[in-house]
Amino acid sequence: MFTSEQLRQLANFHSERFPLGTFYWEAPPATNRAHHNDPVGIQNLLREARRRLEGDSHNREAMRSIEADQEKIARYFIGNPEALHAHTAIFCCAGESFWQPVRLPRGLGSGFYVGETFYLQPLSVLLDQYHRFCAVVVDRQAARVFEIYMGEIEEHTSFLDQVPGRIKAATWTGGNERQIERRSENKAHQHYKRIAEAVLQLFRKYHFDWLILGGHSDGLVFLENHLHSDLRSRLIGSFPADFKAATTQEILAKSMEIAEAQDRREKAGLMEEISNRAGQGGLGVLGLPETLQALMLGEVHTLVVEENLQASASVCSNCGRVTTTEAKTCAVCDADLQRVENVLERAVELAIQDGSQIRFVNGNDRLRQAGGIGALLRFRT
Repeated sequence: MFTSEQLRQLANFHSERFPLGTFYWEAPPATNRAHHNDPVGIQNLLREARRRLEGDSHNREAMRSIEADQEKIARYFIGNPEALHAHTAIFCCAGESFWQPVRLPRGLGSGFYVGETFYLQPLSVLLDQYHRFCAVVVDRQAARVFEIYMGEIEEHTSFLDQVPGRIKAATWTGGNERQIERRSENKAHQHYKRIAEAVLQLFRKYHFDWLILGGHSDGLVFLENHLHSDLRSRLIGSFPADFKAATTQEILAKSMEIAEAQDRREKAGLMEEISNRAGQGGLGVLGLPETLQALMLGEVHTLVVEENLQASASVCSNCGRVTTTEAKTCAVCDADLQRVENVLERAVELAIQDGSQIRFVNGNDRLRQAGGIGALLRFRT
């Protein structure tokens, strides 16, 4: 599973001599796969990309590296027909012997891109849409623990404890029945405590963002009472579930619904915090010039952008400074400025390289009015 750390490593990969290639492949729908069992579509994409590159100013050595990348991509799919039916990203540079294919949970379009850096914006959007979280489904005698990431669910552990059933109310009061009931309750508490300890160990290993519980309401109360504080702070919701009847796909669907609602709440809260801090001249900025300046200074903790933001800027060919002015030369080092039509890609690249979080927000009026971009800051210089 692809992680934000791998994304940062790709953002920091550079070559002094060779361009970097990025290939995205969106697999055809399952209903059309019978007509897509050969790599013709991929070869056409690569051929069209090669035609576009003919007018660029790459030297012969750089072109040999690009051509080798394209040949290896074609061989990858020819030699692995199953890959044609899997959403894939490939990051490559033959001149530097770099090759990294990545399976994706959903398609990000198809195309081959060449540049000084890898084209990472689509992957940034993808990582923002998927949090790593844990789902635990329980009853009084059993439990199943799942990790969910990028729309995929994996069961990590399941166990069964012999917990006596509850004693039905008797017509007369007897100490024996009360003793059995207490023993049953103690066994239940030990059961839920054991579950909580197993989930805590899983958290310490995988560091998931959120926790979701499923089961009957009385069992969920018991379990929540036994959760470590690190887990309680990550608990975002629960859903009713019959332990014996619930399927893995039903657990996944209900968990994803809760996670998506939490994602919307977090983004709304983040935008409110940025707006408040920006208005007070504090650790928040809104607007393209202010946000780009903060990115260049390494001040950004969390970058917030509209997913389909279209904006242009200029990048210094020497020091990499980004500006929205119409100047021809850099105000810092006096080198020539190069126009960049999609400044979002550059902003995302800077954020990844600096280890900043990136959140893509749609439908927020305050962000749209500010130009579709803003940030929560670590500090101000």
